Amino acid sequence: MSDICIDHLQLQRKAPSWRGFAKNFKSTCKAIRLTVEDPYLCHFFSPLFITEMPSQDDAERFRMIHSQWSDALRACSSDPNLSETPYLENNYPALQDSMRHEIFSYLGPRYLYHILALNLTGNELYFLVKLWHSYVDFVQEAGNAANRVEWATLNRCFGNLPAWPARIPFVPPALVAKLIIHLVE
Repeated sequence: MSDICIDHLQLQRKAPSWRGFAKNFKSTCKAIRLTVEDPYLCHFFSPLFITEMPSQDDAERFRMIHSQWSDALRACSSDPNLSETPYLENNYPALQDSMRHEIFSYLGPRYLYHILALNLTGNELYFLVKLWHSYVDFVQEAGNAANRVEWATLNRCFGNLPAWPARIPFVPPALVAKLIIHLVE
């Protein structure tokens, strides 16, 4: 983390613009990865991302997507019996839309990777399967997918799918066949 902070401080001295920040993509990716993995760091790095966005609307959308998925991860990580309202069920449309965002489509899948590793049951599992299918559909539909899909994240998500037989709803043959056809084209 200290490397990221040093990178950011050096960058702020050189070019406090979005273009300058984007040039330091590796440092930015490290910071985003840390914010996904730790909600406290998300609050620490939020001002960095928000002040560097090209527009206030982008900054607000970035903050909202992080918040939605951070809340989803936190809700799914806690004891499901303690949760009065199932988060994935109640926020499914917003989470689904966030994975299709023009600029920030990478954020949701990074959180999805962590949620897939959890042992969800009942309705939350049902909505997790729906979110996974929505993500795979997005991968298939994305025009110029190389710019909108992080292949490493997709691969990591596949690695976090539950073991058989619980994996069957996540990867039905028809879904896999469509994905393979899309990837081969």
